[in-house]
Amino acid sequence: MKMAIAMACIRSKPEGLTAKEYTEQLCQNYLQKQQECQDKLKSAENEILQLRQQLVLQSTLGQNAFLPLRNTVQAEEPQCLTPPSSGTTTCTVQSTTDNSKLIQNTAFLQSILNLQSITRTPQLTSVTYTTLKNSLTMVKYCIENEANIPLSSIQKNVHVIMGVLDSEKIVDLVQVVDCIIDIVMCILNIMLFKEHDSMVSNI
Repeated sequence: MKMAIAMACIRSKPEGLTAKEYTEQLCQNYLQKQQECQDKLKSAENEILQLRQQLVLQSTLGQNAFLPLRNTVQAEEPQCLTPPSSGTTTCTVQSTTDNSKLIQNTAFLQSILNLQSITRTPQLTSVTYTTLKNSLTMVKYCIENEANIPLSSIQKNVHVIMGVLDSEKIVDLVQVVDCIIDIVMCILNIMLFKEHDSMVSNI
């Protein structure tokens, strides 16, 4: 099989390129296409997760008729606000205009926390648990892979994570706790790295 592939590459080699150069070009093109597919998959997974987040909030509010849902886009800190005097509430899982996944998923976690404090829902459903776990996983991914995350964003994320830990309805699931531990360790590593860089720059 390997020999057949090698012969096919040699036969299809354009003029002006050696067999080695053409093989390297094919490998580079393959890796590029693979990365593009992974990026599209990650983007699709995020869109699906965002839809699930919206469905979870809609479902939770549907069980509490006194809390109608209205989706909006906040300029800086999207979150589910506590009901005003009129008896309505605003829930937001959409991100800012740059569609930051970190803001989006942190906002969903904050929305769940706020809804748990103002709704009559006794326990979270399995769908909500799964969406929470996936949202926490995405938060960890964003913290690990997004460069130059502002310290203020990290602090807000820590505040929300601590709120999740304080919720008795949420931390019953071991997988959720494991995700939170991973996020905390990731944040600690980032903070230590930033502190090290700051010390080095001051030398």
